[in-house]
Amino acid sequence: AYTATASPGGRTCTTTGATSCTVQGLTNGTAYRVTVTATNIEGTSPASAPSAPVTFPAASPVTPPKRLAGRFALRARVGTTTGTVPVGATTVAQTARRGTTARTAKGTCRVTAVRNTKTRRVIRRDYRCTIRLATKGTWTITTTARGKAGVLAQGTRRVVVR
Repeated sequence: AYTATASPGGRTCTTTGATSCTVQGLTNGTAYRVTVTATNIEGTSPASAPSAPVTFPAASPVTPPKRLAGRFALRARVGTTTGTVPVGATTVAQTARRGTTARTAKGTCRVTAVRNTKTRRVIRRDYRCTIRLATKGTWTITTTARGKAGVLAQGTRRVVVR
């Protein structure tokens, strides 16, 4: 059997038959050194020399997506959603799901950069999505804005098509 001990903290893991184990409960951002002992019928060996220090990166905070607000209009079973996406959003996608069935529809979305007329810098990004809801019923429409960091904003609305 082998026992690995992380320092500081003294957390350990033990393995029999394998040559690796995972020390649980370590803190990201802390530098740890690990020593190993071997145990057999004769007893436990002295601890090995400590490993080089290993620091796991501090976990980045998870930011939940913002609520994506927008205006929605339904005319002749075609839904149009318009609004503004957060800074950093590069794409907007829209899907609709009818009731509890697997019937879904995809919309087409366009993101437009609105620039300051003097500086030509982007001051906001507007979006416009169009989706065809071909059958009657209650639809749940989800609009999602994504950027390099993943989902930045998301909005959901229910629409009844008669």
